[in-house]
Amino acid sequence: MWSKDTNVSSMDKTTALHHLPELYARALLLHEEGLDHHSIAERLGIPVEAVEPCLLVGELKLESVLIPQPEQDAITAGDGFTDITDRGGK
Repeated sequence: MWSKDTNVSSMDKTTALHHLPELYARALLLHEEGLDHHSIAERLGIPVEAVEPCLLVGELKLESVLIPQPEQDAITAGDGFTDITDRGGK
C-alpha cells in the first residue's frame, strides 16, 4: 500500500496525485493521514466496502504516474505485428 515509506520524494507524490481522479487522490491522502476505512468512507461519501478497492486502484494509478511504462511490450516490438508463420524451421 502506498505510504510515507515509499521511496519517492514527497514532491513527486504530491505532483503525481494531481494527475489522479479526485476520489483516488483524496482516499490516498486520507489513508496516509492515518484515517481508518470507516472515516475515509464517511469523508468521501462512499460505502465503507468501497474504500479498500478505491485505495488499491488509486495506488495502481499513482504508480503508473510515478513509474514510466514502456511504450510497447516485447511481443509487439517493431511494427506492432507478430510473425506467426515463423515456427523455428518446422
